[in-house]
Amino acid sequence: MSEPDREYIPLDCSLHDLIEQAATLKRAVRLVYVDSNDQNVELNDQIRDWYVRDGVEYLETRSGVRIRLAALVDELASANGAHV
Repeated sequence: MSEPDREYIPLDCSLHDLIEQAATLKRAVRLVYVDSNDQNVELNDQIRDWYVRDGVEYLETRSGVRIRLAALVDELASANGAHV
């Protein structure tokens, strides 16, 4: 299923808070998400920005990876394993 075809799932406000905290503190986090090939991908990176485009929520990492928030499959965790 391609990314634009994925069903929109509203996110819990606490996840938005975690994303904002990690981005503001420039903290490296572990992101686990489902990519466009329906494969789980794990990435350790900093969140540079998060935004809504065409009604879809995204975050962008420092390395330039754009992830649809609805594709996240795990809570954010700091790079050392502690939850943000």
